[in-house]
Amino acid sequence: MANYAQQSDIEDIFGPTNVAAWSLFETSTPTGPADPTRVATALAYADAQINAFFADGPYALPLTCATTQPVVTRWAATIAGIWLYGSRTTASYIDYEGNRYIALQTAVQQEMDLYKSGVNRLDAPLRFPHPTGPTAA
Repeated sequence: MANYAQQSDIEDIFGPTNVAAWSLFETSTPTGPADPTRVATALAYADAQINAFFADGPYALPLTCATTQPVVTRWAATIAGIWLYGSRTTASYIDYEGNRYIALQTAVQQEMDLYKSGVNRLDAPLRFPHPTGPTAA
């Protein structure tokens, strides 16, 4: 299965310099390109978080959407970027950036909840087909 997001999606939200620095456990200008292994780990973590959230929900997993895929991609990229930020060796969620990213993560979780509860709908295949019954005449 392909990831819901790619490195470029994380970079679109957090910037390539930040993604590179965070993937290298750095807090300032990175000394090289992003570590592809850590980025892949972050993307796998994001996919697992989304799938775990939607387990026993209305949609078949993995989520496959035609028109709402950008929504799922944004969720995954946000979760992966925040994981990279928070897993740095010098990370502190007490700082301003950490608090801002926690708020961003909370917003993603709240939005996912709207889709799981049925308030909003993904165009993904449903986990269970809707039962059909006779119509009243």
